[in-house]
Amino acid sequence: MKIKKALVWWFVVLLIAGTLLTGCSNSRNAATADLKTFTVGLDSDARALDPAKGYDHDTNAVLLQITEGLFAFDNSGKAVPALVKEHKAVDPKTYVYDLKDKVTFSDGSPLTADDVVFSLNRQMDPQTASDEGWMFSSVDSITKTGPLQVTVKLKAPDALLNIKLATTAGLVISQKYYGAHKDTFGKPNGGILATGPYVFEKWTSGSEIVLAKNKNYWDKSASLIFDKIVYKVITDETTRVQAFTSGQVDFIYEYPIEQVNQIKADSKLRLIYADSLCTNYLTFNTKREPFNDVNIRKAIYSAIDRDTIIKNVVPNVGVKANSLLFDKTFIGGVEDLWKDYMAKAPDYNYDLGKAKEYLSKTKVPNGFSYTLAYRDSTQKNSIALSIQQSLKELNIDVKLDKLTQEQYLANKFGNNIKNGAGDYDVLLDGWISDFPDPDGDLTPLYATSNFGPGGSNDAGYSNTTLDKILSQQISETDQGKRARLLQEAYAIASEDIPYAPLFYEKRIFGINKDLNLEISASWLYNLYFKNITSK
Repeated sequence: MKIKKALVWWFVVLLIAGTLLTGCSNSRNAATADLKTFTVGLDSDARALDPAKGYDHDTNAVLLQITEGLFAFDNSGKAVPALVKEHKAVDPKTYVYDLKDKVTFSDGSPLTADDVVFSLNRQMDPQTASDEGWMFSSVDSITKTGPLQVTVKLKAPDALLNIKLATTAGLVISQKYYGAHKDTFGKPNGGILATGPYVFEKWTSGSEIVLAKNKNYWDKSASLIFDKIVYKVITDETTRVQAFTSGQVDFIYEYPIEQVNQIKADSKLRLIYADSLCTNYLTFNTKREPFNDVNIRKAIYSAIDRDTIIKNVVPNVGVKANSLLFDKTFIGGVEDLWKDYMAKAPDYNYDLGKAKEYLSKTKVPNGFSYTLAYRDSTQKNSIALSIQQSLKELNIDVKLDKLTQEQYLANKFGNNIKNGAGDYDVLLDGWISDFPDPDGDLTPLYATSNFGPGGSNDAGYSNTTLDKILSQQISETDQGKRARLLQEAYAIASEDIPYAPLFYEKRIFGINKDLNLEISASWLYNLYFKNITSK
């Protein structure tokens, strides 16, 4: 992923701002007048229209309208069949999937088992450097066993296989189309072909993506009230909110928390509050001194006043975190197995005395200087300033480094590694779990194998005991035994603290009041605009 020059970004921001504000009026967007166009305000451009790069909210907001997978998350977080008609586990290591018949790609060609096998094997291929490649670590082979039948053989039982296939890891593309557009697939000049309710029409990089209704969409029960979906890339927060309040945009999900009241006061707009699988935290680069010292990490964590951050920066949407990267939204259906553990989970509460004690055990007991890097936004900047101020009490000088979205994602997914380590000290970071399960955080963030290009272990953390437990828990189909293994893993993670959880985050979405859309905690993977209805 190439980093764009700052000058180009500023040109894009100014160009979009001028275009949007010039066109503003007191009337609402045509989307609500004749239901022809639905306009979405993105805070960053899509990385690629490719399921292998579907690991951020901007990219997925587009991909989920074009592509479909074997399974999908319903609003309760359960993985339910999508392109699959029937499925069964022949034995603990063999799964058979029969596809729905008469499903077609947007060009009218039929979906076959070949397309599914190709799509999933491509995700598995290390050469693809898929962001979701780790989800297939338990898979031995994926083969066609009938015109509409796919069989997955596992190296070991995988308790989360079907859940993983409900994420972007399980999205299906046309093998034929990919073969004809291999060099440009997923790019503005190559596009993508899949079975979803909308089709790729055009992409002006850094500015706009346009989708059109799929006239060959196989699922006739879908309402599809829009002829087009237009995504406007509006990197500037103020401009994005202005576009929403003026009617140039119908839907946004990234805006300063302090502007919520402004949106609430507008009778033409509506806010949707949704639970989230999102946790905000600090990522310590454990491969770089002094952050390879656990006492440095504990000292910093203990010196941060999380209550103040929540009160002043994220009121109503931030819930104080303990040392666990997940909260109750991750354990639906198995609450009894986790209730006691979560209540007693280790914490590093704000305690300057304890922080100084930890620091005294390090090579830099009198303080030091480091750089805190983060994606530039009003919220992240406020949190960073609060942390900077708190750590002055330990004589730790925190320098702030504001990143573009591309720079941040390069760090996040291992594309900025130098001399065997990420090129940063500490990141103000966040993670949206792929599914409502504690392992949605554990494996991607803590497993040694997930450090490097395409991986998400941006702490560079490695613990062989933890790796072994992660391998054991994913093969354990007994829920009680699996919960105990996960709790063992989190005990290690809480002691080593490569990530310092700050708060669990609710998400607030803004939508035109004339439209209805239900949003669940699994919104990163089930934000389907085909489900929108008009009032």
